Amino acid sequence: MKNLLYIACFLFSLTMFAQNAEQEKKLNDIIQYVQETQQEGIFAVENIRKQNDQGEEVVTTYYVDQKDIFCIINNVFSKVQNEVTYYLKDNKLILAIIRKDTTNPDEIYYFFEDDKILNPEDIHADYPVEEVLRNCRELVDGY
Repeated sequence: MKNLLYIACFLFSLTMFAQNAEQEKKLNDIIQYVQETQQEGIFAVENIRKQNDQGEEVVTTYYVDQKDIFCIINNVFSKVQNEVTYYLKDNKLILAIIRKDTTNPDEIYYFFEDDKILNPEDIHADYPVEEVLRNCRELVDGY
């Protein structure tokens, strides 16, 4: 839960990156939803540990409110710890936060609406949008 609260503080600062008023409103709506849900929600937490095809340990943490998944934190422990946090609304991805190295504060933020990215100017070549969506869908379907 500490990670969830930590992330909420940083989400607020993202609004300055919006290119236009409509985009800014959509990003703000997502940020507000995440913050309010974190503050008001009561979540069942489930950790699943496994190894990926490269033999690295993977820990996936699900935060579930009744039947809906609110948040999935997927950590891959290799030479550096890679973490992707997925926030969902009605089991649809609305925000992905990617940390290539959890010891480094650099993060990549992808905001979504109906499986379409809202901030295409922030797409990172190492993390294609289609891959982020697919990975999230696999985690949701596998739960």
